[in-house]
Amino acid sequence: MGILTNLVLSIMHLALIVIDLLFLWTLTRLLRHHWNPAWLAALDAAGKPLLDWYTSRIEKAARHINQRTFSEKAILVMAVITLLLARLFLAVLFSRQS
Repeated sequence: MGILTNLVLSIMHLALIVIDLLFLWTLTRLLRHHWNPAWLAALDAAGKPLLDWYTSRIEKAARHINQRTFSEKAILVMAVITLLLARLFLAVLFSRQS
């Protein structure tokens, strides 16, 4: 494989890692609505800036489509669905490149 192919595969792999981390922090925030131990709060605090940015983008897109506001739980569920779809899409692309 050439250097360009390795660069593209490395970028795709990095994108998969970011998606997995966003998925972890989204599930952490969803769990904190029902269960609040100290380690879960620490994990949520670690991912707060990135997850707040991501959920604000989803909330803006949902407001653009539907013109109504959603609860934080609904936004987080939408985030999980979009992350799962993005993960599936990149995994399929990654498997085709290998």
